[in-house]
Amino acid sequence: MSRRHPPLPRPICRPLPPINIPLRESCARSPEAADPLIPPLHRLRLEESQTSPTAPPIPTTLRSNPPTWGQLKQLSNQAQHLMEGQGVNVTPENMFVAMLAIISCQSLSNY
Repeated sequence: MSRRHPPLPRPICRPLPPINIPLRESCARSPEAADPLIPPLHRLRLEESQTSPTAPPIPTTLRSNPPTWGQLKQLSNQAQHLMEGQGVNVTPENMFVAMLAIISCQSLSNY
């Protein structure tokens, strides 16, 4: 363990009580009568779709270097400013989506 961070406490695991949900009479007789979506769902079938072949990566993609720490820091700063400008809470999930949006917009501007 690190000196800076103490170990996390273990969660207390207790069994949950059973949930008793009373069934309506129509549900007890037939599930199809209770939910109008059940008959259409029974008709669904999964099939393997034919995927179109993808193009091979372009040579510049194959030769590109991984991003540097400075580039990642700049990207995270841009994402944080974007979220603050939009009035969005800065959470790891929102930060990730903002970073993807910035990368997507920058890559589209290169074409």
